[in-house]
Amino acid sequence: MATTDQVFALHDAVAEHLRPAMLLGAFAGLRTAEVVGLRVVDVDLEAGVVTPVQQAGAMPLKSAMSGESIPIPVELVDQLAAAMRRFPGHTVVTDGMRGPSSTWAIERAVLAARRKGVGLPEDFRFHDLRHSCASLLTSRGRT
Repeated sequence: MATTDQVFALHDAVAEHLRPAMLLGAFAGLRTAEVVGLRVVDVDLEAGVVTPVQQAGAMPLKSAMSGESIPIPVELVDQLAAAMRRFPGHTVVTDGMRGPSSTWAIERAVLAARRKGVGLPEDFRFHDLRHSCASLLTSRGRT
C-alpha cells in the first residue's frame, strides 16, 4: 500500500508515457493488464469514468466486475487527457511511440523507481497501487 505522496513520487520517477499507469492503478484500482489494455475509447473524459473491456493483448477481463465503469477524480481526467494528447495511440498507456505499453514495462518502471529511493517498501509492486485505491475508497466511506 502507498500513501498519496508515495504514489506521486512514483509517478514522477517513471517515464512520462507510463505516468498514467501509476495513476490508474492508484486512483481507479486497475490491474496492470487492465491498464495496458485500456483503450482510448474506454475512457469517457466528459463523464469522468473509465470502463475496461479487455486486458493486455485483447484478452478477456479477469472478472465480470472488472468491466464496471469506474468514476475517476477530475484531476485524473485532466492527467489522462494530457497524456493522450502527448502520447497518442490506440491505448491510454503507450510505449511512448504510439504503440501499447506492456505489463512488463510497467512492472520494470516500478522496480526502477523503487531502486531510486522514492520511499516505497522494498517489496512494493504495481499491484499494491490497487490496494492503495481500495484503502482510499474505504477511508472515504465508499466500497
